[in-house]
Amino acid sequence: MRGMTDPTPVPAALTPEQAAIATDAAAARPLLALVPIPDRQSYSSLATYADCPYRYALRYLLKIPGPSVVAAFSFGTAAHAAFERFTRMRRKRRAEGGTPPTRQELGRWFGEAWKTVEFPDEDSRAAYWLRAGPLLDAFWAIEEEGTAEVVGEERWFRLALAPAGAPPFTIGGAIDRIDRLPSGAVEVIDYKTGRPESQAPLEENLQLTIYALACRDGLGLGRPERLTLWFAESGERRSTARTDAQLDAARDEIAERVARMRTGELRATPSASACRWCDYRDLCPVRAPEPAGA
Repeated sequence: MRGMTDPTPVPAALTPEQAAIATDAAAARPLLALVPIPDRQSYSSLATYADCPYRYALRYLLKIPGPSVVAAFSFGTAAHAAFERFTRMRRKRRAEGGTPPTRQELGRWFGEAWKTVEFPDEDSRAAYWLRAGPLLDAFWAIEEEGTAEVVGEERWFRLALAPAGAPPFTIGGAIDRIDRLPSGAVEVIDYKTGRPESQAPLEENLQLTIYALACRDGLGLGRPERLTLWFAESGERRSTARTDAQLDAARDEIAERVARMRTGELRATPSASACRWCDYRDLCPVRAPEPAGA
């Protein structure tokens, strides 16, 4: 059964050379001579570096695996696959003059996706399965009444950045969903499972900013009118927007971040919040202590 296989082993300890990178920028130079900073980045790699450069080094350069499968990610993977198939099939059937997909089909597509994802154990698999019905009901209720024109699902992009005086690089990824609004502009939608976030973090959300850059500068769709997180279990949406000036500033900030990577600045930036949920906490030589009562 998928999900019951042993994960890739995590090393019991780092080598002295690997551990030294956490506190000494010069210690990263031999690593970068063998494994240069990739010319292709992603939202995940850029966000990981922002959280802690040493975590970036462990994951993306040293390729040290995380300790386990995260159940929430597996649940979200199945949900995303079902939502994508639903909207894609609805567009296809409308174009052919057919009837839209049913709630039963949505459930079947979720079940088919569910078989392909992994969970760390049967208890977590069973707990998340109980959440599937309400999740699909919430999505179905909105889509049954909605009139949104979906123009793309899982829209892949490759955004090229060429900073002055530095080698070019790209940011790659996929946007969950793009809708066409009555104004003619587009709305970027990113599905989320789990508890809704407050509005404030959306204004600084790097993932949405990168998606907006991709639409404007990579996909030819123009600057999105709305950037939305759709919390699928509750049916709630949180929307924000970016100006052209904000997107231009974001391009510069991303370029500066990659420039720091390339210099070998991979030292750890420990903090209680970042270290508490880090996959490499038990390996890190400079991790922050656990908060009291954690």
